[in-house]
Amino acid sequence: MTTGFRRSLLLGVTASWLVLAWTAQPASARGPRPAQATTSRPNVVVIQLDDMIVSDLYARYLASAGVERPRWWGRLRWNWWDPSSYRRHWEPVLPNIRRLLIDKGSTFARYYASEPLCCPSRAALLTGRYAHDNSVQNNGGERRGFEAFERHDYHNNLAVWLERAGYYTIHVGKFLNGYESNPPTPPPGWRDWLTLASNHSDGDYYGYTLNENGTVSAPYGSPTYLPKDPRSCHGQRSARCKYVTDVLTRKALRAMETAPRSRPFYLQIDYTAPHVDGRGEFGPEPPTRYTGMLPGISVPRVPGFNEASMADKPAFLRGLPLLTAPQIAGIRRTRELRLESERGVDDGVKRLFAMLARLGRLRNTYVFLTSDNGWFQGEHRLAQGKFLPFEPSTHMPLLVRGPGIPAGSTSQQLAANVDLAPTILQIAHARPNRTLDGISLLPYAKDPHHTVRRAVLLEGFTRGKGLQTPRGPGGAPPVAYEGIRVGPYKYIKYSFGPVELYDITRDPYEVHSLAHDPRYHTVESWLGAHLRRLEECEGASCHMTVGAIPRPGTSPRAHRERSRVG
Repeated sequence: MTTGFRRSLLLGVTASWLVLAWTAQPASARGPRPAQATTSRPNVVVIQLDDMIVSDLYARYLASAGVERPRWWGRLRWNWWDPSSYRRHWEPVLPNIRRLLIDKGSTFARYYASEPLCCPSRAALLTGRYAHDNSVQNNGGERRGFEAFERHDYHNNLAVWLERAGYYTIHVGKFLNGYESNPPTPPPGWRDWLTLASNHSDGDYYGYTLNENGTVSAPYGSPTYLPKDPRSCHGQRSARCKYVTDVLTRKALRAMETAPRSRPFYLQIDYTAPHVDGRGEFGPEPPTRYTGMLPGISVPRVPGFNEASMADKPAFLRGLPLLTAPQIAGIRRTRELRLESERGVDDGVKRLFAMLARLGRLRNTYVFLTSDNGWFQGEHRLAQGKFLPFEPSTHMPLLVRGPGIPAGSTSQQLAANVDLAPTILQIAHARPNRTLDGISLLPYAKDPHHTVRRAVLLEGFTRGKGLQTPRGPGGAPPVAYEGIRVGPYKYIKYSFGPVELYDITRDPYEVHSLAHDPRYHTVESWLGAHLRRLEECEGASCHMTVGAIPRPGTSPRAHRERSRVG
C-alpha cells in the first residue's frame, strides 16, 4: 500500500468521523441558525425614497481598485507598493440595490407617479386612489396635504386594511406633509409608529424630531447645524449628530426584530434622501462617510438637456432662457450630493436584507423599492423641481423582489403608484373597504411577459410660482393639468389651454411634441376621448383597458373600421 493511498484513506476516515460526530450533537450546539417565522403569510417591506429618479438606479462612478500586487511581489519584498499598479474602474453607485433587488427581482420599466408631488404621491400609495378621488392634491394648505387625508381616508387606507387582516404594521420615516403640525397620536392602523415629526418640506438630515408611538423626541443632532460647518453637525462621530438615513434604518431593523413572530408584518420605511436639504445651497446632505465620494460625476446630457428649441412646448416654458454655465455647474453639484445621499439608503437596503435573513423571513417577504416623484436636472431648461408631467418628474423606479418573482426580470406593463395598495392587499389576502382605482401588479411581476393595454391617468392640481434658489430661477413651475399615458403615447392637456403629445417609444426624452401635427389628428382625438373617461373615474372605471390605438395618418373612419375588424 503506497504512502499516498494511506494518506488519502486516513483523511477520508477522519472526515467521516468528524461529520458523524457533528451531526450527533444537539441542534443547539451546532452554531446559530436563522430563526424561522411561525406564520406562512408573506411579509411586505416598502422602501420609498424622496425625489429619486430612474437613472439613479444605474449610475456609475470611477472607483479605485486599490493596489494590485505585481507578479514579482515575492522576489522584491522591499518594494511593498508600486504606484503603477494602481487601477481605476467603473462601479455602481448603488451596489446593494443592484445586487439585492434589480438582479434578484423584477423591474417595472413603465411605472409612473400619477401626480408628481410628495404628499399626493404618498397618499396614492396608501389609498390606491387618484388625487381627484382621495382629495390629497397638494402638500399643504386648507384641506390639502395631511388634512385632506385625515378628513377622507384616515380610517380607510392600506395600514388599516392590513392591520384588520392580522398584519403587524410598522411605519418608519417621513409620512404625509402637514402631519408634523398635528397631535402626536399615531394614525389608525399602525402598530409601531416611528415617524419624522419635523417639517417634511425642509428635508433636514440633522436637527429633526421623531414621533415614537406618540412620544415626540428631542431633536436628533444639532437643530442649528449648517451643511459643511465643522463647528456644528457635519461629522457623524459627534455624539449630537445622528444622520437621519442611518437612524431610520436602525429604527426599522429594531422594529422588525421585535415584531411578533406569530404574525406577518408590513414595514413601510420612507427615507428623506435624496430630497434637497432646506439648509443647503445645492442639494441634500450626504452621510459623512460618502461626502466627496463622487467629485467627478457628470450630468447625463440627454437629448432634452438644456433643450435648444422649445418651440413645441407651451408658452409658459417657451420663455425659459438657456441654462447658464453656473446653473449647469449647480446641477452637476446637486447630482453629486443626491447620489451620495442615496448611497446611505443603499447601505440601509443591505442591512434590511441581512436582518430579514437573520430572522428567517427573507424567503417569505416581498420587498418593494420606489420613489414618490422624480426631479429635473436640466431637461427642458429646468434646473430643478418636479410638478410637471414630463418623464424626469413622473417616470419612477419600481423594483419588486419576493416569492415567485423571476430574478433579473423586467416587466413592460404600464403601472402607477395607485397600483401598490392593490398589489400589497393581494399579497396579504386582505380586503379594502372600498373599490380602488389601481390594479394589482403581482401577476405582471410573476410573469414579466404578461401585459395588457391599460391607460394611466396623470394629473396636477398645484398652482403657484416656480421654485427659487441661490442659483436663480429655473425650477419647474407648478401648474394644473390632466393627462393620459397609454401604449407609446403621453397626452397632456393644461388647464389654461395648451396640449402636448409625445410618442415615448420613439422620443423618450420628449423633445418633439406631436400636438397639432395633422398626421396625429386621429391619435390626439382618440387620446382626448379616453382622457375624458379617466379624469373623473372612480374604482372599476379607472381600470381602463383600451382597444387598438390609431395609427398616424389614419382617418377616424378608417380607424373605426380597423377596430371592428380587429
